[in-house]
Amino acid sequence: MNHLKFFKRTAFFFIFVCFSVNFALAQSGEPRQEKLLNGLKLMVWNEPTNPKLTLKLRIHSGAIFDPKDKMGVMELLGEILFPNDQAKAFFTEELGGSLDITTGYDYIQITATGKSDEALAMIQTIANAVTNPQITPDNFKIVRDNHLKKLQEMEKNPAYVADQAAAKRFYGEFPYGRTLDGTPETLAKMDYADLIFAKSRFLTSDNATLAIIGNIKFENAYRICRQLFGSWVKSDKKVPPTFAMPIQPDATPQMIAFNKGEQNSVGSEVRFTTRGLARNDKDYWAIRFLVSLLQERFRSKVSEDLKNGVFVTHDRTLLPGLLHFKFSYKNNENSSVNPIEWLKEPITAAEFEKTQAKIFAEIDQKPLVDKMLDIETFKLVSVKDEMLKINSVTQADLQRVADKLAKQPFVTVSLNTKS
Repeated sequence: MNHLKFFKRTAFFFIFVCFSVNFALAQSGEPRQEKLLNGLKLMVWNEPTNPKLTLKLRIHSGAIFDPKDKMGVMELLGEILFPNDQAKAFFTEELGGSLDITTGYDYIQITATGKSDEALAMIQTIANAVTNPQITPDNFKIVRDNHLKKLQEMEKNPAYVADQAAAKRFYGEFPYGRTLDGTPETLAKMDYADLIFAKSRFLTSDNATLAIIGNIKFENAYRICRQLFGSWVKSDKKVPPTFAMPIQPDATPQMIAFNKGEQNSVGSEVRFTTRGLARNDKDYWAIRFLVSLLQERFRSKVSEDLKNGVFVTHDRTLLPGLLHFKFSYKNNENSSVNPIEWLKEPITAAEFEKTQAKIFAEIDQKPLVDKMLDIETFKLVSVKDEMLKINSVTQADLQRVADKLAKQPFVTVSLNTKS
């Protein structure tokens, strides 16, 4: 009887997910796609009733390619595309929209919104930024100084410092062990020539995808993009993200005394960190489910006042990233916890079903354009293939991945703040 019940439930979820995928594609409309002669991939969603136009330009290379002694180069490359507030103000004040630049380990993305009837101006502004970036000594100084101020504020946050220390402890000089934001020391070593070199290697037309969503016909978008992005050059050669894996991490617990910045009270940040899975790994969705499940499980283990200080995170990266168990305590006396033992507890059917419903809801809320950009960045098959993989995850898969993780080496970092 239990087997029959499980079969019916699984069949229901399979039908639900397949229906959801097809419904989402039908509602959003599969985009029309084309490649320009220079290799730039274009995706256009024509939404005649949408008053806003959204542009998402993703460069499929990120901070993983930073030189180890100049961390932050790719972050600054993204920022120098719009080096001052004037360019950003054009989108907010003139177009009633927004402009955002995001840099991760595996990509740089420009996201711009504005009025649909200003499509030409929007596309032209983005095209000018990437085809002829103003990488000058003066602009370099502006973005580096601004980034340094932001970094100095981030380094006053004990949670940020603990995250970086745990990554460094586990991966060392492997790119995911280095901060993508850089450090004051690495920023000091840079000059604008480093950004010019990065631009020539990675800011190229055949390493990018442009998505346009709004009241614009494909023919018009293609014509405008062919004209404005046509001069964007291809790369001479592709730079593959291949790196030697690090040696076995030092599992000796690391203690850090933290007194940078003003602290209102004592507290501690504890990190248990191990190797995660690559985004295109066959077990990626199993670990994605597991992370959500473990966060709920861990929060149930701590006292009520600490529930909001427990986080389980897993890097979404092209190469195997990191899995963090994070605990933020209000005082330094309550930091004696070992989540590895909680990880070893068998996964129950109730935990799995609750997690499954939660992940389905999260995936359903993610815009189709972001799913399709991820397909390009992480070398995946298709959106539909990813959704079918999600549906195929079983309770046994989660248990298998959990058992494997429990046998891996972990590093432990404890950061204590002082009043």
